[in-house]
Amino acid sequence: MQEEKTRICSKCGIIKLLSPKYFYKDKQAKYGLHPSCKECNADYRKEAYPRNQARILAYSRAYSQTERGKRGHKNRYLKRSYGITLEEYESLREIQKDKCSICGRILTGSRPHLDHNKKNGIVRNILYGDCNTGLGMFGEDINILKQAIQYLVRWNGGI
Repeated sequence: MQEEKTRICSKCGIIKLLSPKYFYKDKQAKYGLHPSCKECNADYRKEAYPRNQARILAYSRAYSQTERGKRGHKNRYLKRSYGITLEEYESLREIQKDKCSICGRILTGSRPHLDHNKKNGIVRNILYGDCNTGLGMFGEDINILKQAIQYLVRWNGGI
């Protein structure tokens, strides 16, 4: 039977199993795990954050205003919301020549909307805000959109 490795926490002195369950990963530390246990780290953060809150928030605000911070925020948003990276988004804009896939208007000036299928989440294209809202208001229903076209043709005297 293989003996399991243990480690003494550098803060509380309690012997714990040497595993990511009890110690945070740390590439620079011996065994690849932080020397103090997760419990001690949590206690330290609870005690240290109020003391350093103003400095932490100032740094966070300043970083979020940098180009790298803005790109990182947008990348996380796109990954979380649509499952694509910022690079994939930028590639899609380039393919579309920065124009809406429906009306052809240039996407700069208004916040472009990433259109996706609401049922399966697959990203389709980037649309001008009004076009994306229009699709949503019609429930992405092709039959309703056809009826809307017929309505406009009837009342506007044709296309």
